Amino acid sequence: MRLSAFLVALLLLSCTLLAQDSDEPSRGPDGGTRIRVGGIKVLPLPGKPFSGRSTTEWTRTLEDGTVFKTHLFAMVARDSLGRIYRERRNFVPSDSTRQSALTHILIYDPTSHTHTECSVQRHICTVTGYYAPTTFTPPPVGPFRNGTGFLSRENIGNDVIDSIDVVGSRETISLNPGVVGNSQPLISTREFWYSPDLQVNLAITRKDPREGTQLIRVGDLSRTEPDPALFKIPPGFVVENAAPAAEGAQSESPTSSGAFASSEPVHVGPGIAQGLRVYNPAPSYPEAARQGRIQGQVVLAIVIDKNGGTKDIRVVTSPSKLLTDSAISAVSQWRYQPYRLNGTAIDVQSTVVVNFALQTASQSAP
Repeated sequence: MRLSAFLVALLLLSCTLLAQDSDEPSRGPDGGTRIRVGGIKVLPLPGKPFSGRSTTEWTRTLEDGTVFKTHLFAMVARDSLGRIYRERRNFVPSDSTRQSALTHILIYDPTSHTHTECSVQRHICTVTGYYAPTTFTPPPVGPFRNGTGFLSRENIGNDVIDSIDVVGSRETISLNPGVVGNSQPLISTREFWYSPDLQVNLAITRKDPREGTQLIRVGDLSRTEPDPALFKIPPGFVVENAAPAAEGAQSESPTSSGAFASSEPVHVGPGIAQGLRVYNPAPSYPEAARQGRIQGQVVLAIVIDKNGGTKDIRVVTSPSKLLTDSAISAVSQWRYQPYRLNGTAIDVQSTVVVNFALQTASQSAP
């Protein structure tokens, strides 16, 4: 009897605790907020080697006067082949002695058309395709094409950074009310100190009331050839997946006899289509979309023809027409190895995803 009474009491206590637990507030998971500050952009130019230390100082002031000052230091290099080495590191408080923790190593190779991203924590490298332009044309001054704002540019003289001559310019961007939810015109400025010799901005100052002030500068510059080991998979790291091979891939026949029984193009999955892709220039980020903080994925349905070109491009989903037009313009230039069915090249249908991500958090990006 005593044991039975004890078990009953224990059961009542458990029920009471469960009832208390059920009264606790509950919620689903939260993705949180993640911001990335873009560093110095480096073009894959051959014959112009350099290396240096990129410093990013980020200052933000809240309405109550609270000031946040953070910084990071990351290495950047380019060799004579045009290969680029970058580091991604965490921001740390400017007044602390903490070091910027290395999170990722990035290698861009225009000769093998590969982009290698290595996670320091996981010791895994992912290799994808890389087709970047070797030239850059600044956006034209004047009103934006869609009438959402205005861009002006002025020359601010000449200077020297680490014994390298640079020329300065300042851009002022004014966004009209309502473009990004702003009740008044939103004005931001960007100041560039550009090396015509290296064809790299060695210093950038960005001032935006939404993001504060970001001062980026490349120092400790060296014009000698960087260590070739920088452009290899780091020791102890493994490759998780490689870039698509140039050779065309074939899949199983859609019919038991192997005959192509329909006049409509065969549908192939995005993975198969990506494996056939041999040339995919990146889309340009529309300036109006960048200033309007518009980002996201544009999903397109395409037909890959017998010669490997793209046609019949249709929009599946898109966050903005600005991004849609840029994505279609880029995808229309993409080229694939012809898809072959029983040895014969045929038209196929597939979908592609074009990502537009603002380089805007806790980490610096290439």
